[in-house]
This record gives sequence, C-alpha cells and structure tokens, in this order.
Amino acid sequence: MKTSKVNVLIYRDLPANALAALEREFPGVNFQVVRPPHLVDEDIAWPEVVCGNVPATWAAEAPSLRWLQIVSSGIDDYTSLAKSTVVVTTAQGIHASIIAQHVLMAVLMFERGQPCFTRAARDRTWKRKPDVPRRIEGRTLGLLGFGALGREIARLTAPLGIRIVATKRTSPDVPSTGVDKIYPWDEIETLLGEADHVVLALPLTPATRGVLDAARIAQLKPGAFVHNPSRGGLVDENALHGALLAGHVAGVALDTFGEEPLPSESPWWSAPNAIITPHIAGHHAELGQLVLERFRRNLHAYLAGGQVSPVANFTRGY
Repeated sequence: MKTSKVNVLIYRDLPANALAALEREFPGVNFQVVRPPHLVDEDIAWPEVVCGNVPATWAAEAPSLRWLQIVSSGIDDYTSLAKSTVVVTTAQGIHASIIAQHVLMAVLMFERGQPCFTRAARDRTWKRKPDVPRRIEGRTLGLLGFGALGREIARLTAPLGIRIVATKRTSPDVPSTGVDKIYPWDEIETLLGEADHVVLALPLTPATRGVLDAARIAQLKPGAFVHNPSRGGLVDENALHGALLAGHVAGVALDTFGEEPLPSESPWWSAPNAIITPHIAGHHAELGQLVLERFRRNLHAYLAGGQVSPVANFTRGY
C-alpha cells in the first residue's frame, strides 16, 4: 500500500473531464498530463508511473520510474527496457475487436471487387466486370497467429460461410471454436497453399520477424490476398510487392510497414489492388477511453501493492 503521494505522468490526450475524474478517484496521486510530443528532459526525474508511449530511451533514463503503461499491444519499441527494473504493461487485447473489423472490411472489399470500382469511380468510368465480385462463401481464410486477434477475426468472419484455418507458433492445442483446422507451425506452408486470404495476426518478435519471407510468399495460393494489420517487420515487403505485380498475389491490405510513416516515394502508394492505411487498424473513437479504463484498474492495483497486467514478457516478445 502506497503511503506517500505517487507522481503519475500521462503522456497522451485524455477525454474531456478525464483528468478531473482521475484526481477525484485517486486523491493520493499527483497527475501531470503532457500532450505528445511535448516531453522535455525536465520531466524525466519526476514520475514514478507513466501512462503513454514515451520514448524508450526516455523511460530507461527516468530515475524514479517504476511502472510504464504503454498504449500499444506490441513491445518491439521497448526491448531496451528488458533488463531494467521498470515494469511494462501493455494494451494487449484492447485492439483485437476493431482490428478484426478492419480485416473483415478488407476481405469483403476484395471479394466484392471494391478496389477496382473505386479506381473506376475516380476515373469516372462505368466499369462492370462480372468476373470481379465473388461470393465469400466457400473461400478460405488463413490466420498466421491464433491469439486474441486471430480468434476475434475467426469469430467475425466464420458466420459468413468462409472456411477458417489457422496456425499458432506456441500452444497448438488451443481451443479451435470457429476454426475448421489448426495446423502446427511447421506446416505453415500447407496453410499458405490453401488460403484465399492470409492474415498476419502475430506480434513482432525475433521468432516472427520476416515470417512471410520470399520463400513463403512463393508458397501462397495463386491469386491469394495478403492482409497485414500487425507489424511491418513480419513481411518481406519487396518480395510481396513483386508477387503482387507479377499477379501471383491478387491484392494486399497493408496497415503496417517496415518504415513508418510510409515514404511518399514508396511504390505501395500506386500498387495495383492494394488497400493502404496508415497504421490505424486498431484505432477508433472510444480507444482512449478503453486504454484509460485499463490504466485505472492497474493504478488501483499498483497503489494497493497488487499485480498490474498484462505485464510485457520480453523473453517471449509480447
């Protein structure tokens, strides 16, 4: 139980009236709100707790910092804290529902030929191609990763009549509700060869970096669609771009890239049948409130000397 006032730095925009509500709820806490990117060195010695994605170098040098609540699921930006005494908790699971909806949107857009019709509308062309729109029933969606995100994607898409297959790098005996088949990780090429839509639903770790490399892209079912709402480092982007131009891949929906922001000269901006979004698959109007709710629960636990969660596991990579 904390007996002295705790200094908490919130490094993000808060919903209206949220700070006043926090101050009423936590009278034993001194709050300071800093709107990104206005973090200065003068702040570094003050906080015991930080909520927000402060730079990892700043967090590593903060002498009083004991707990960092980040607002992203991935911890790849914070590996430098792996051997520090700072406890890092993540937003793991908070984004799963909205990212799954983003994936469903892209699957339906591709099946109904929407990228083609969007280009035609831009060109003021009445273009009707009977061979473009398809029925989603009977198609196969392959999930690389079957954690919280993979399971939510399966839950949303299975009722549409699409067949779901998945592979999971760890714990292959997970419950398979809503999934037609779960392949062992060493049979990933089998999944790639039968899936009409391949979705990367993995964290970026040393074990998953480059998981969809040139060799595996070549193993994709001809005419497959590739979706990456997770992390850019999972994919060999040059090989994927080449496969798209060659027609081996029919379309891509990319929300994340190895370099972000995506440079204006990137070939992805003009790539055919590509749905490009600026790393917003996990964003929505209520996200800030959900993150705040998790932080509130964790702050109650922290002040009472309890366990905050979910704690980042730097050995596992998420």
